[in-house]
Amino acid sequence: MRSGLLLAVTLSAMATAGTMAHAQGASGMGMTMKMDTIEGVLVDTKCYGLMPEQNAGQDHMVSMDGKMAKVPNCATVCANLGIPTAIKQANRTIILAAPSSQLAAHMAEKVKIMGVYSKDKATFIAMRVIPAKGEPYDIKTMM
Repeated sequence: MRSGLLLAVTLSAMATAGTMAHAQGASGMGMTMKMDTIEGVLVDTKCYGLMPEQNAGQDHMVSMDGKMAKVPNCATVCANLGIPTAIKQANRTIILAAPSSQLAAHMAEKVKIMGVYSKDKATFIAMRVIPAKGEPYDIKTMM
């Protein structure tokens, strides 16, 4: 089970890095990319993805030793561990291409994210965070 989770997280990180490289490479070649702003609540893709009704907030219900247990601040912990984040809207959930640790402080909160959609529109490449509480900030990447 652990190796499967590690593989999923590794593949997700590789896809995110490739998507971000594509976006920055395209903009560096004189191509313009349309900036968009999306709005919703930040969720982690692991717990929320498994049980969306129970795990849309900060505290999550997880299976421990065959029993369900409430884990406080799970969304923030997941983001700080590098679990990919997403933005939950009324009718869909959008995976964010951004270092999850840079979004951890606002998990389970409503935010606006400025950025661009990936070429296939499967992910949203986050460039700026506008939290409901606090100051806006830019996402820092290695590229």
